[in-house]
Amino acid sequence: MIKKDSLGLITILLFVIVFLLIQISFVSSENIRTFTESTKIGNLFGLDEEDITVSPGIEYSEIKDLETKETRVRLTFVEENAEVNINGNLFANIVSQEDAGHPTYIELNKNGDIVKADFTTNEKGGNYTFRNNTIEVPPNSRVFFDKNTGIEIKISDGTDLTEFPNLLKYISDGYLTTIKGKDIMLPNGINLVDGELSIEEKGYFLESGEAIYKQNLLKVDKDNKKILIANLDADLSDYEGNWIRQTSNILELQSSKKGYIDMDFLENHEILNTDDKDKLSANIWKVDGLRFEKRAKEGLIPKVVHKSSDEGRTIVFNDKFGFIITKGDYSMYNPRPLEVEDFSKKYQSVAFEIESDSPWIDTKLRINSYRQFDILSKDDRSLVTYNKYGLPVSVLAKDNELQRIGQLREKYPEMEFEVFEDGISGFGGGDIPPYLLYLTDNFFDSNPDAIKNFDKI
Repeated sequence: MIKKDSLGLITILLFVIVFLLIQISFVSSENIRTFTESTKIGNLFGLDEEDITVSPGIEYSEIKDLETKETRVRLTFVEENAEVNINGNLFANIVSQEDAGHPTYIELNKNGDIVKADFTTNEKGGNYTFRNNTIEVPPNSRVFFDKNTGIEIKISDGTDLTEFPNLLKYISDGYLTTIKGKDIMLPNGINLVDGELSIEEKGYFLESGEAIYKQNLLKVDKDNKKILIANLDADLSDYEGNWIRQTSNILELQSSKKGYIDMDFLENHEILNTDDKDKLSANIWKVDGLRFEKRAKEGLIPKVVHKSSDEGRTIVFNDKFGFIITKGDYSMYNPRPLEVEDFSKKYQSVAFEIESDSPWIDTKLRINSYRQFDILSKDDRSLVTYNKYGLPVSVLAKDNELQRIGQLREKYPEMEFEVFEDGISGFGGGDIPPYLLYLTDNFFDSNPDAIKNFDKI
């Protein structure tokens, strides 16, 4: 049972809460009218009459924000095919408020400037300008604009934006344009897997979620801060956040002082020449960085340089091994030593050489495509080798290309290679692990006469 005093107190608290909410969000409204014919209303804002035109189906209302005391004009799209033209900036192809199921309007200040908007495009989509930023919005997308925070677009899942060559004509006005959605293909080849991406002068910010950029799967959560996918011509010399940039030959990754980069390398990577079975990822912390260089023209595996920092740390997970690099040393561990191998998923290592620019590290690490690595001096003297099959850990790209039984058959056409339907040791799929292919190939390379003694393997 609630006492009268308590009930009275609760009632007062509820009244105060409702009052505060009204003060913040309630907008009083007056002078409401709906246009039934095309009307020029620019003179209401001190402009030329023809500067602002509204079509039939637009509702006009004067509103006052009780918090800012600012008087605005709200133009609401209450009927299908309603339009607003503001100095040639046409707001058309907008779903009516009733059909959209949410407030659908443009708000103007006393000077006729757009200060707020919320609407959903129809099946045609459209081009819209907010301040100095022009956006091309795809069909069936919801657009939000606020003069203080910028533009946000919620796009239907699975939308392909590659048909919009000028998604953003960014002129710079201090605003960010944000795209939200799942499986959204952007014109520059970025795939927003699921999350939020904002756009500004230096490039694209992955604010949250996951995105694929040139076969780099970037992941952002609340802890590791946003990542800038930088334009090729962006000046990053004074930029202090996380960023990534890739050309046809170079991939650069740089972490920030307070954040880190979490990413996976996917198949068909232009720099690393990966396939669908390669398993490679990286975590980069506190101003550490990585630089990947493609060396295919030289016939060599890629070169990776660790960009060291005083407090940073980088971990590269290559197949089953984790390689930890700091300013002072390398170390290696197996993050899942007791895990049963699942060959139906990713299981192969990616070939590259990695060294650090730290003055305290005078060695480099070479990894091949067959789960083997070598720690070498900078002048290529082998110091420590993990190589249980006695195979060379080669810097040559051709020595790391053998991945499928079909390649072995093509190289030795006179030899019959028989593979059990279920593969070997649970490998499955009618194929065998690459290290066995490499072992076989290396045997025949070292013993060419042995081919004559075999007709089937």
